[in-house]
Amino acid sequence: MKKCFCVISLFFLFLFNGFSQNSVITYKYDYRGNRVERIIDLRSRKSIDSEFNEKKTPILDEIGERKISIYPNPTKGKLKVEIGNCDYFDNVQCEVFNISGTKLIGKHFSIPGSVLINLESQSNGVYILMIRIESEALRYKIIKN
Repeated sequence: MKKCFCVISLFFLFLFNGFSQNSVITYKYDYRGNRVERIIDLRSRKSIDSEFNEKKTPILDEIGERKISIYPNPTKGKLKVEIGNCDYFDNVQCEVFNISGTKLIGKHFSIPGSVLINLESQSNGVYILMIRIESEALRYKIIKN
């Protein structure tokens, strides 16, 4: 009887331990800082099959009808820039500058799709990503940690 109870207890221990590792727990606080609610989401599971899984909250913007997505930010080194709704003749230029304005990286491409910007050789800090499409330009703050 004790062995059966131990086996069943271990089964439930592993079962609930597996849920706790894959679940997401969020808290809500009132204006005084007191926790008023705890939400456990057992459906949220982190996968580790891609280094770009941090795409949960990308930077989203538009230049005209062209949609821009930049992720992950903050980054550990590799930054992906996706530009959709581009014409094949659009000249797209991505440049990374440090805080003092020195150009560190420049990438050019002329087809819709994505470009990978590698910041692994740069030190941790704040960088400026400038995206130019034809005569329009947008700037984004990128954090490398």
